[in-house]
Amino acid sequence: MNNIFYTYIYLDSRRPGSYKYGGYTFEYEPFYIGKGKGGQYLSHLNEAKKYDKSFKGYNLHKFYKIKNILNENLEPIILKVEENLSEQEAFDLEIWLIWAIGRHDKKLGPLTNHTNGGEGHEPSEESKIKNSESNSGYKNYWYGKHHSEETKEKLRKTSTGRNKKSDK
Repeated sequence: MNNIFYTYIYLDSRRPGSYKYGGYTFEYEPFYIGKGKGGQYLSHLNEAKKYDKSFKGYNLHKFYKIKNILNENLEPIILKVEENLSEQEAFDLEIWLIWAIGRHDKKLGPLTNHTNGGEGHEPSEESKIKNSESNSGYKNYWYGKHHSEETKEKLRKTSTGRNKKSDK
């Protein structure tokens, strides 16, 4: 199994708080969940920096959210929630996080995602069972996962409120 994928999250650096979903707690409000490899997690930020208000991209809600953060001389906080995953594991976590946090367009939460994640991939049978256990309160499958050192450092910075460009 080739474990080169990750699941990432964009957080709104203007909205501090304690946002808890399963075994995850974020110090800022989440607004986008994605799955990727390589530098994919930066693509949305780079897109917002590159294009102006005439951008005709697919997810305008996400685009304008990032633009508004940048216009306040801040940047979104971008974390790799889990790394070294198979593609299926990354999709499963993306699907679960979108479900747990909730999509804005469905009036279920703050996420700007336009889909439930997974890009057509069906969660594995193992993940369905683990998610079922997670939702029943017996065991949280995602709790206890280990963060990379990079993610731990970003979490430390977010918990101390250092979120401006000059602190990166």
